[in-house]
Amino acid sequence: MTYVPCSLQKLFVYNPLKFGLTEETELEKVLFYWPPDTTMDEKLSDIGLCEAMITFSTEFAKVPTSCCRTERSTFILIQPEKGWWIVMIMKNPQIVTITPDKTEEITWKFDELDEQPLLSCLNRLYAQFKLFNGPFEHILASSNIDDLR
Repeated sequence: MTYVPCSLQKLFVYNPLKFGLTEETELEKVLFYWPPDTTMDEKLSDIGLCEAMITFSTEFAKVPTSCCRTERSTFILIQPEKGWWIVMIMKNPQIVTITPDKTEEITWKFDELDEQPLLSCLNRLYAQFKLFNGPFEHILASSNIDDLR
């Protein structure tokens, strides 16, 4: 039996209110995406899923969700400025066991990942960015979108 800890799967910043307003320009809403070798379709799929989670959660609460768990991943979302979203997707911890017939059996431990430290980490990431670069809107006002990317 082997314990595999959580790991960062994806990290991205997007703004659906100012950029990518049409289907042809949809990729423009992505300001930053890690890992960089991710396909365009996967980026748009991830952003679409996050937009759906935000829209769905605001139907039931005044504040959009900041965390969503699946069996394999935990999504952490913050909106540090109006329209700007920073999303971190973590791969949940898992236990890998080898069965008697030599196949791997994976048990996902989605309930072992606490979202509060992850939210704090994401908020600190934005605070440090803002300390050295200023808010996203300020960068846009004083230069262009390429400088922000």
